[in-house]
Amino acid sequence: NANAAFLERLAAYTQGESLFIADDNAIETGISAFCEQVSNPVLINLQLYFGDNFEVLEMYPKKPTNLFKDQTLFILGKYKRGSTTTVSLIGDSKKQMQRYDYTMKFHEKSDKYSFVAQIWAARAIGEMLNKLKADGNDLDGVGEEIADLAEEHFIINPYTAHLMLKNMQFLSPDKKKQAPRMLAQAGTD
Repeated sequence: NANAAFLERLAAYTQGESLFIADDNAIETGISAFCEQVSNPVLINLQLYFGDNFEVLEMYPKKPTNLFKDQTLFILGKYKRGSTTTVSLIGDSKKQMQRYDYTMKFHEKSDKYSFVAQIWAARAIGEMLNKLKADGNDLDGVGEEIADLAEEHFIINPYTAHLMLKNMQFLSPDKKKQAPRMLAQAGTD
């Protein structure tokens, strides 16, 4: 009964963390693990900077979240053109600012890394769906943007599931492999 989208946005806005437990039997262990994790911050108030000549077009999450022990920081984005640049991660650790600089190579578009675009698109769609759920309306045309992005990257969501089912018979075998088993079976029946 919780408004998950609102709670997620509240956690992000306050730089907090959220936890949703669906199984009543897992509440105690879930909360215990959550408390253990958030009581061990590694870096908080994170900021991410890219070298002067490197242009980031989009990034998800838009602002990095706090980083806790045993947690992985995932940043997905799109950039104008590949190059080697310095990426700086800045945050507070035990009330002192820490800066970590990394020299990173960002590749030009390549078939070798084609999976990254789909991961980015899934994250982007997730953020847009959360925005729609929280706002309760689609005045900005986000639903259409979700549908376009989902169709391009074959990502099933509430805005495209009906289209995916309808069009499964026209998909190449490679695309069908990417579809969840249930949809693939439904499209070939």
